[in-house]
Amino acid sequence: MAETQSSDPSLWQARAARARRIASMLLGRDAETVLAYARECDEQGRGVSAKTIS
Repeated sequence: MAETQSSDPSLWQARAARARRIASMLLGRDAETVLAYARECDEQGRGVSAKTIS
């Protein structure tokens, strides 16, 4: 099941969106940290997408 979840780009996009919503409620370094996580989720989603296309 974890394999299926981690190979679905939409799940990574949802995680990134959720992280951005949380970051909007935070200040300073806390917000920056959560936004960095959102970017990592975006990258993971793109990576998974590229693997499924290949």
